[in-house]
Amino acid sequence: MEGQIRSIEVCDNAQIVMRVYETFCEILINEPNRDIVRLGLNLLSYFDIESKSEVSSSELAQIYYDRFFITSSPVFVPSTENAIRHGRKSPVGQMFGAACGKYSYRVEAWYHTIGFDYRALKGFEPIIQTLQPDSLISEIGFLAFLKMQECLNAEDSAYYQEAYRTFLKNHIAIWVEDYAKLASAKGDDLYASVIQCLTIFILAEAA
Repeated sequence: MEGQIRSIEVCDNAQIVMRVYETFCEILINEPNRDIVRLGLNLLSYFDIESKSEVSSSELAQIYYDRFFITSSPVFVPSTENAIRHGRKSPVGQMFGAACGKYSYRVEAWYHTIGFDYRALKGFEPIIQTLQPDSLISEIGFLAFLKMQECLNAEDSAYYQEAYRTFLKNHIAIWVEDYAKLASAKGDDLYASVIQCLTIFILAEAA
């Protein structure tokens, strides 16, 4: 009986964490609309963070494209682990590593081992097509997937818990704060604030 209660408690916690990651993923993987904006603002409220920039839906959509699609945009920051971890400051400004490289391959090996397909994530099709294995959205989706597997597979929950902790500490927890700082330096908008919340959550999980 005690073991069954413990299993239920673990599953309940895993579901909560999974839903938090799914919320972050939903906001970042979809074009902004009324529901996405409301979801984002609710998230900021939960983390006690206020987005100082109030813009129209069309303006927010343009910010979304500029931040995540248009590489020539002054607010674009590549959101892949390889680009950020190989980044460096230079006399002419911030330089980034290649969008795909060593860390991309390491993350993809994780997906192959666990059985996760980042390309099957649902959302705005153009952004799905740009995803790399080590994209921020891909790694968030993977963390949600690990938590789902932990809940669904009670006998193997310890395996998925360990996979979650190891991936978290060896990958996303290492680079997400740097990405958040770079994103915030480009402007204060809903997305910069959401990424700040994500950073707080991930670092707390990795502590």
